[in-house]
Amino acid sequence: MNEFLTYEYAVAPDKRSGAQRKKKTVFLLIYIFFTAALLALVLGVGMLFLPLFALAPIAVWLLVFLTWRFTDPEYEYSITSGEMTFSIIYGGKTRKKVFEQAVRSMEAVAPLTDMYRDKILDYKPQRVFEGASSHESPDAYFALFENGDGERCVYYFEATARALKILRHYNVKTVIKEVRY
Repeated sequence: MNEFLTYEYAVAPDKRSGAQRKKKTVFLLIYIFFTAALLALVLGVGMLFLPLFALAPIAVWLLVFLTWRFTDPEYEYSITSGEMTFSIIYGGKTRKKVFEQAVRSMEAVAPLTDMYRDKILDYKPQRVFEGASSHESPDAYFALFENGDGERCVYYFEATARALKILRHYNVKTVIKEVRY
């Protein structure tokens, strides 16, 4: 029975996805505009504040250091004693807990295949949580549930054989199909 107490799994989003590339492009543009604004400020004020120009590289480095981690998320879910917790880990350092939900209260846990996609449309979720590397992954699953605020939610994640076994133990509505891991 101890095998059901705790399970964790993490996956990185597909680096080739348009959303990941857009996010990195936006951050790079922010860094370029920030640098240009600092340069314009120093040159606009005049030579009186030339020593401020020496601080510009440090300010840019600090901005990059504090924000670049948000371009490299990792999605993690853990199941502990019937509670599923979804977190996003930014840059391998900063963890943000997104939600925690009792597995037994989930309306459905099923593979993200054509056969079950209609359940998502029928459920009409108000919030979407992305936790899978991509929707085309052969191990992509979804969970439908109502959060504490009464909103209907869908959570996309990548399932493993052990996770499905635990989910099925706590919720008989879990549909099990063969997965890679």
